[in-house]
Amino acid sequence: MDDDEPADEEPSENTPSAVAGPKGRRSFTSARRELTDEEMSSSGVAKMLLDEIERLESDCASLKSISSQFYTADKRVGVLEEQLKQRKAFETLTNGALAIGAALFGFAPFVWDSKNFIVAVMIGVLGIALTVIGFVAKDRAK
Repeated sequence: MDDDEPADEEPSENTPSAVAGPKGRRSFTSARRELTDEEMSSSGVAKMLLDEIERLESDCASLKSISSQFYTADKRVGVLEEQLKQRKAFETLTNGALAIGAALFGFAPFVWDSKNFIVAVMIGVLGIALTVIGFVAKDRAK
């Protein structure tokens, strides 16, 4: 081995070849990228470049299509999430009306026993009304 030749070493993480980049064809990773005028005038090189341009244009068109589909789907997701929030809030309100109505209706007999007839009737009617409103609202939501 000559003294002029550098020793073989593993590439470190700081070398440009170790920097993570787009994955491509491994056979072209170490090929030089510059072409001379003589190489550019070759018909094979021109055909390869035209083929690559066509492939890239096709990829670009498909990505534009996917991009527009993404934005459409993203808007749709936003609308549906907002509708879901409204439905959850409505569901909470109707469940609350049913629970409070049933509790009031169940509490009315205890007030009746304490000789408060008017209060017991008002609590019972309010309980029945809230329960009916809860059932009707749930039925209408479907």
